[in-house]
Amino acid sequence: MSYKVVSTSYKSREHEIQSREHELQSRAHEIVSRAHELVSRVHELVSRAHELALRQIIFGNSVHSFSREWKRTYLLFQDISSAYPWGIQTQRCGSRGLILCLQAYLLKHLLFEREYISNILVQSSLKPNEFERRRALIQAMSEILWKVGDKRRCCICLLQEDRCFNQDYRIRDDGITEKVILFEFKKYSDLNTFIRRNIEEFTTDGHPGCVLFLYSIVLSATIYKLREEMLITDESPHKLLTDNEELTKALTNLLLTGHAVHYLHNGNMLYSSHGRLLPQPLKGIKERSDIGYMYWDKGENDDNRTEVGSMLKTPRYPIWISNINGQPGLLFSTNLELVSDWRVENRFILNYYTGLTGHPPCPLHIETRFGRHALGRTRLHKREEEEKIPQLERCIMTKYVTALANLFLQISMLK
Repeated sequence: MSYKVVSTSYKSREHEIQSREHELQSRAHEIVSRAHELVSRVHELVSRAHELALRQIIFGNSVHSFSREWKRTYLLFQDISSAYPWGIQTQRCGSRGLILCLQAYLLKHLLFEREYISNILVQSSLKPNEFERRRALIQAMSEILWKVGDKRRCCICLLQEDRCFNQDYRIRDDGITEKVILFEFKKYSDLNTFIRRNIEEFTTDGHPGCVLFLYSIVLSATIYKLREEMLITDESPHKLLTDNEELTKALTNLLLTGHAVHYLHNGNMLYSSHGRLLPQPLKGIKERSDIGYMYWDKGENDDNRTEVGSMLKTPRYPIWISNINGQPGLLFSTNLELVSDWRVENRFILNYYTGLTGHPPCPLHIETRFGRHALGRTRLHKREEEEKIPQLERCIMTKYVTALANLFLQISMLK
């Protein structure tokens, strides 16, 4: 009799334990489902936050989007049999500045990133085959993204078919930003391999290659770093693109040096031109850049011209991005000693490239030993003579006129 009582009590306890286990399992499944729901919501919020931050720092607001020309621009090489087999085509829109900066890094890898450098090899490098120019493009994209990420991490943005989050009334869809997916890298080798495998996302017609590359640059630099370097506040909402969707000086400096500062002079400027202490230092370029920069605007007064420091005027490689009256261009030399030996500056050749189709080859034969003759005795006569000088020549004079103040450049090819 006692045996039956013990057995029934044991069975009831066993049944109670099993019911509790089922209850705990159901609770665990409920907790896991809630956790997955919470993670999905956080991912959705982060994606919306990314899009809001991207548009805010690029355009200055969350409503504006890229123009049709920007969306249709991708990385397309010129014909292999043309005068510029190494060149990337550009359009007459704001994306031309971004492509020319990428073109500068491409020329750096194509001309000077070799184990052995000679004049014969450099000249042959300007006639690359499909494999060589494709490899140089991959290396150029990798270097820019790795540089803006402080050589620690970077991001690649690619496009997918489905949108990443539901439509939000605060954000206006543009067909690109809401479909972007991110890939983060912490090793340069992994970055280079990933770009090589997905280079068609940037070079295929119908893909917004320039927009994706710009998004990759911004997210590689991180929004926090850009806000800090650009000094973005509620009172001064700076942005990376102008109202005409062209590159600002901050974005150009980010591409050339890895830092989105607004000014082109060397170091930090503490005092004004009148010797007064500035309320906030004007941050400039602190290190010598690999790619240089030349600037000329005929609308500026001689006393208040934009100053370009030697960190950008004298880069490590003889390649310069030029900005002439708001029009971007590219100047480069095949002689690496041009930026290291002053004797080479007496006579040399610069090549000018814009990326526009139909632009003929433009080698500039420059002579600095004898210089230009006196422009005039009176100020009025001197101004009239200066106005006859081509604008491209005036831009080049901002670099080489500083070596010998009494000498001017004499360009024999471009008039």
